[in-house]
Amino acid sequence: MLIACTKTAARALKRKVTVNEIDEDSFYCWHVKLFSVTEGKLLLFMNELTRLPLFIPLESRSNATVEDRFLALIKAVILHMGYDKSVVEAYLKDGELVYTKAFNLSITSQMNALCRVYQCEALYGSQYCKRELEAVIKYAEIPCFKYNIYPYQAFQSELFKRFK
Repeated sequence: MLIACTKTAARALKRKVTVNEIDEDSFYCWHVKLFSVTEGKLLLFMNELTRLPLFIPLESRSNATVEDRFLALIKAVILHMGYDKSVVEAYLKDGELVYTKAFNLSITSQMNALCRVYQCEALYGSQYCKRELEAVIKYAEIPCFKYNIYPYQAFQSELFKRFK
């Protein structure tokens, strides 16, 4: 799986990134951006093909790494969509993450806009989602900039096309 990082996200993840030389299917490519809210710092992972957003707090009380929590969140989302563990295993393949520099300016601008929405809600007292799966569902129901379908539905239909 390809993880395209902004500079600040790469520093936060303590990863050295290179220029993308891998021809990865965009369904298996995630872009990541670091941003701040009143409760701390969050990482926004966004799927390149479907624009599904995943929010992961940078500071966590758990001993799991950000990568482990990212993979666990993808697993929880796929299971929540009604698929079984075989689909999760097929999507995650070997679970190996390859880090590259961010290369898609369109998705970066969409991530910036979504971060502003999230920051405004956190600042003005809207319920800050501490449970990661609830945040995925809530923010994946914001209409996507690129498609006429919600990112959650786009990810679900792409899973259906590829694994059913």
